[in-house]
Amino acid sequence: MSAEALSEPALPSERGSTLRATFELSKIFGRQRWLILLVILLGAAVAIAETLGVGFAVMLLFAILDQGEQIAAAGGMLAGLYARLVAFVGNSPTVIGAVFFGLILCQAGLTYANQALLGVVLNRLAERMRDLLHARLICAPYRVVQKRDPAALMHTLGTESWNVGDAYLSVARMGVDLCAISVLATGMVLLSWKIALLAVAGGLASLFLLRLVMRPVERLSDATLSAHQHMVQRMLVSLTGMRTLRLFAREDDLLRRFGEASRNLRTAAARMERLRALSAPLSQVLGAGLLILIALSAQWLDVTPPLVIAEALLLLRLQPYLAELLESRMELQARSASIHEVNAWLSAFAPLRDMAEAEGADLARGKEIRFEGLSFRHSESGLAELRGLNFTIPLSGCTLIQGPSGSGKTTVLNLLLRLYQPDSGRILVDGVDLASIPRQLWLRRLSVAGQDVELIEGTVAENIRFGRPDASAERLREICAAVEILADIEALPQGFDTAIGAAGSSLSGGQRQRLGLARALIRDPEILILDESMNALEPEREDRIHRRIREMMAGRSLIVVSHRPEARKWADRIVSIEAPKDQPFALA
Repeated sequence: MSAEALSEPALPSERGSTLRATFELSKIFGRQRWLILLVILLGAAVAIAETLGVGFAVMLLFAILDQGEQIAAAGGMLAGLYARLVAFVGNSPTVIGAVFFGLILCQAGLTYANQALLGVVLNRLAERMRDLLHARLICAPYRVVQKRDPAALMHTLGTESWNVGDAYLSVARMGVDLCAISVLATGMVLLSWKIALLAVAGGLASLFLLRLVMRPVERLSDATLSAHQHMVQRMLVSLTGMRTLRLFAREDDLLRRFGEASRNLRTAAARMERLRALSAPLSQVLGAGLLILIALSAQWLDVTPPLVIAEALLLLRLQPYLAELLESRMELQARSASIHEVNAWLSAFAPLRDMAEAEGADLARGKEIRFEGLSFRHSESGLAELRGLNFTIPLSGCTLIQGPSGSGKTTVLNLLLRLYQPDSGRILVDGVDLASIPRQLWLRRLSVAGQDVELIEGTVAENIRFGRPDASAERLREICAAVEILADIEALPQGFDTAIGAAGSSLSGGQRQRLGLARALIRDPEILILDESMNALEPEREDRIHRRIREMMAGRSLIVVSHRPEARKWADRIVSIEAPKDQPFALA
């Protein structure tokens, strides 16, 4: 994981101004912000070309009508531009038309560059956001991630990264539109300040009316996000709980609930789209009314025909930018829920700071692990799962951690594996606080196999080599033979190359556990942890595999967690955790 991805600051998650939250979020984009600035500058260049194009269009029209003197009589910027053009290329309509066409080609090139760069920016921002959200999720404390709804996590990671990219695209377009409006409005003022003043008054009135339409969009955005997350949750239930749902014949109920979630999403999204759809036609109607008002007021304002035509053309060119500005603002409001959701994610999932510190480092083989006055609780209820834990695990031989269900045996392992941090007390490795050892450096020494084996999407070989990607084919077969899964694998259609899903539904519980053992052993760890890792196996097979594991781990440490009394026969040392007692104790 790159240091850049882990050093991003956590951002405030409280709700507030969407625009302010958007700019706060922009802190993570780094160099991408310069691309947005370049988009805005290109947009300003397009607007300047459009303003000049309007002037040349008026001059071409009056040159064709042989009414050039009316432009000269109009005075101001248009007359000055016309005089310079005539002095340079003459009064030929053909030459003026050629210059005008060249200007249009220039404008078209700038417009293409602007739109192409917008596409690049959108994809880069989405990629950056997607990578950062994933990095935060992977590197966040496991205890924090456990509290989150998997459906909401999938939705944020898969959808909201694009939505935030779209939000910044809207911000970039707003910047382009503001620049273009400023350039075109300046041109209108230079042509005739009277008509420009009238246009500004009419434009402000139009903006006020359209702003009233936009107000409910943010509320509808929250409703749409909530409905979308609920539907993703129903999808997750359908995918992960299909066997249970069918066993209990709950298909009808599943279809009904999914249909309700889908219908609620459609309703919320349709309401927002209907409201957003009002923006463009309302803007066009208001713009047409303003154009008619300026045309009717021209005589009263004593403005010459060339200026009226030029002002009308500028206003017509101004209209799309005003409409797009309002549309972009509405788009930003529509993405407000996504922006606040991503801010909340980045604040909640503060990354672990030692993920990249172990590169190239090493840690001497230890002698013992000591738990000193360690306490831990899972919830905010104040009920301690572990309290005042004191015992020592020698880093040789087999140590059995035993106790009834719910006594905290697996929690002890999760603390040892750095998935959790103790609330008080500490874990010492040869007198060194485990919290001060870089996490990756520590985990290189360990390997674990549990009762519930989490498989990954891929082949059988990829699942086993997850513990050591560079393991040879010979080593792979040797380990699989030791845990008695080799024959099962060879019986599969493609052997080690057989694809298995994350759920591993085609494998039995015992097969999944033996795959988990192979994955743990192929890493050749200093410390091997077995957490109820063979409870799905028949006793004779379990004894055989356990004996082989003891031989393979000779001179190293084996930590076994089990609630079964017969597990004592494997142990050199037993740590008993009794649920009714506050103080766990160790038995030699």
